[in-house]
Amino acid sequence: MTILALIGQTWWAINQDKQLTLDAQAANGMVAVRILEEHATQTLKDAVYTLDQVAASVQLAVNENDRHARRGNTEAVINRILGAAELKQVRHLKTLQFVNRDGLSWIRSPDVAPHQEDLSDREYIRQLMADTTYREVWLGHPYPSRYDSQLVIPVARNLFDADGKWLGILSVDLRLSYFSSVYARVAKDNKASVSLIANEGFVFVRSPFEARYLDRDISDSTVLTQLRTGPDEGTFAHDSFLDDELPRLYSYRKVPGFPVTTIYGRDFDTILLPWRERSQDRILLSALMTAFILGMTVVMQVYETRLRKSRESLSRSEYRFAGLFDRSPIPLVLLDQIDNRIIEVNEAWLVQFGFRKQEVIDRTPTELNIWVDYEQRLELVRQVARGEAVDYQDVSLQHRDGSKHVYLLSVRHFADGQQELVIFTFVDVTRQRQVELELREFNLQLEERVAS
Repeated sequence: MTILALIGQTWWAINQDKQLTLDAQAANGMVAVRILEEHATQTLKDAVYTLDQVAASVQLAVNENDRHARRGNTEAVINRILGAAELKQVRHLKTLQFVNRDGLSWIRSPDVAPHQEDLSDREYIRQLMADTTYREVWLGHPYPSRYDSQLVIPVARNLFDADGKWLGILSVDLRLSYFSSVYARVAKDNKASVSLIANEGFVFVRSPFEARYLDRDISDSTVLTQLRTGPDEGTFAHDSFLDDELPRLYSYRKVPGFPVTTIYGRDFDTILLPWRERSQDRILLSALMTAFILGMTVVMQVYETRLRKSRESLSRSEYRFAGLFDRSPIPLVLLDQIDNRIIEVNEAWLVQFGFRKQEVIDRTPTELNIWVDYEQRLELVRQVARGEAVDYQDVSLQHRDGSKHVYLLSVRHFADGQQELVIFTFVDVTRQRQVELELREFNLQLEERVAS
């Protein structure tokens, strides 16, 4: 029964650890995707603010005389306002442009001299011209700039005078590299995929970057349909979203005020790699404990059988038990439950804790000063006094040289004639706990780095 309980407990611990690992990744993914959403929100708000400022200046400039002036005069006023705008102060804005009702644009950019282009073939221009009463901001598909092929995202809106008369279209082009550089760092540092998608059904940017993802049509994706109708943030698992080759756990968050969603995903193999390593350690430990328990069971059965036969058999059995106890690779301590004094320790325990045998026999653990946490010791003493078994309890113990270590402590009771004995087993898991702490610290550093 003990072995079955040990196997069951190990299986339960492995499954619990897996779920906790996935839950931790989901929490970390939400932290990352919220940071990405804040970045996208602020960038898009900067673009809208620029459009609002220019629109307000146009409405002030088009006075009573301008309202009755020729159309060309109005466009000249708008062109002067565009020329006065300072795009260099907002490094992620590439161009500012006004498009008249004929689709002809006046373009201002810190990268190139002012010029005119016919933008009537652009989808977002056609959409806004088709509905001159539309007053919301429109996000267009990413496209390469005509004069330097740099990828941009257009943000546009209809322009009206103070009386609500439609004058044309104002738009700014966001540098796609401003998103992709941030996304590339996050993706590389976390072995993740990071995407910014339009709820309409296309991809703005995806990192790691591949040309096939740019402006990718995903309007028929069932995942996108669920994201549109689902909550503002959450997690989901999928085997091939955005044609990813690996099943991933995704976290997403919608950008408030814009039809855009940020998505952060990590593949399950990467997420569960530390869990697999810990599971191997647990299985090994369970196997060792099972072997130890089986060995102890066999020894005790032989001991009891030979005790009934003769004193000589008892002597041989005691000798074998002592040999097995002393040569066990797992540190062991045998304690008298009545007076809490150490009866025997094996060589593995002496080597690990740094004591000599004569220093520990007939002394209590308290006298050896090996306990770091006094409350932890009291709780263990209560459990032992109640005759309870202890399995793989984390305890902090101190070696003779003062170094502190974390052990998995197990306790079992048995009787030797009239004497009630307690056997303790110690498994050093200090390094494992350090690795887990370093992993948590690494994730915190990553969050702080991305936040900065």
